[in-house]
Amino acid sequence: MTLHWFSIALPLLLTTSVHSQCASGDNSIGDLCYVVVNQQLSYQDAVGYCHGISTSLAVVHTTLQANFLASTIRTKTGTSDSLFWIGLSRASSSSRFTWDDGSVMYWSNFDLNFPKDNNIVAESVINGKWRTLAGQQKLVFACSYNPNNVNPASTTPTYSTDASSSTYAPYSTYATDSSTAGYGSSATPYSTDSTTNTYGPTDSSASPYPTDSSTSSYPTDSSTSPYSTGSTTSYIF
Repeated sequence: MTLHWFSIALPLLLTTSVHSQCASGDNSIGDLCYVVVNQQLSYQDAVGYCHGISTSLAVVHTTLQANFLASTIRTKTGTSDSLFWIGLSRASSSSRFTWDDGSVMYWSNFDLNFPKDNNIVAESVINGKWRTLAGQQKLVFACSYNPNNVNPASTTPTYSTDASSSTYAPYSTYATDSSTAGYGSSATPYSTDSTTNTYGPTDSSASPYPTDSSTSSYPTDSSTSPYSTGSTTSYIF
């Protein structure tokens, strides 16, 4: 009986702890909080959107995070054959890929079936694999932030749908879908849903990135899941 009670109480304690760190309605996985935005923008406009709410375009350091984003965005957009922006890019083909928050790429998940000729990275909702694009395409995206380092802005961010323009339109002009995390009033850009979804451990001292598939709802065994476990080796392109 004691063991049974503990197995129920522990997830509740973890959920409460994470909820106190991420903004209401955001998703926590590993050490980051994610805001999925069901709005199609170019890469630069997606970066501007995320920066406008004091976040970065999605940083993905683990298989668990990649699989979570692919699954969540596929569910929210209702599509199974599209890509979404993540915050990985490089200045030129001879430079290193870096994340939008300034962190280095120590784990990668590039799809070997596609060339890496371009400098902007998008992820597939089908298998969580990465591809490089030119950046002008308009895709949905996700923002991320470390709750220990930054608080999402409550002010109205601005962005432009014209990649050649430096003038940004009010965030409130498209924040009309209250069911999507990242949308809301100009005073509160996030959903009012008080339930925060929790994925993965939050205690970095114990296991910041779980590798045991029994600890995650997203299997890493390619025989049972379309998602790949990726590579643990950094690449220089």
